[in-house]
Amino acid sequence: MSLLSSFIDPQRVICKAHAASRKRVLETIADNVAAQDPNTSAHEIFDGLLARERLGSTSIGDGVAIPHCRQPIARIQICLVTTEVEVEYEATDGQAVDIFFALIVPEDEHQMHLRALADLSTILANNNHRARIRACSDNEALYENMLSLLGQISQAQGP
Repeated sequence: MSLLSSFIDPQRVICKAHAASRKRVLETIADNVAAQDPNTSAHEIFDGLLARERLGSTSIGDGVAIPHCRQPIARIQICLVTTEVEVEYEATDGQAVDIFFALIVPEDEHQMHLRALADLSTILANNNHRARIRACSDNEALYENMLSLLGQISQAQGP
């Protein structure tokens, strides 16, 4: 099973969010994660995500971004968001972004952070995988598709 399979939660999947700017997407992510975990602060998560973006865009190209930051939390928090409209994101390929997979990682979890980024990059670099994600019309379909894609990564990696 992929590392991320155990952390993805249907409550942290937002399909076709009404967010038309980078700031609004990051706020949506921060609000969602904080609403699901009373030990986190939406303001602190937003500030962490924004600080990371100031270092350079977390877009990986082809309309995908992986916003991420470290926070004083006990376990990794993830949030998958697709947007109704593409969002200007200062991507290196110049493309706007409509798929956001956010990682909020405990401050001392360096290996987990790198492995999660690698797994996501592998999944989201595939044209067919991105098309499947974009074709989803509701949260449940988006959640189920992401679980399926994470399962494929697990099988490819082996035991």
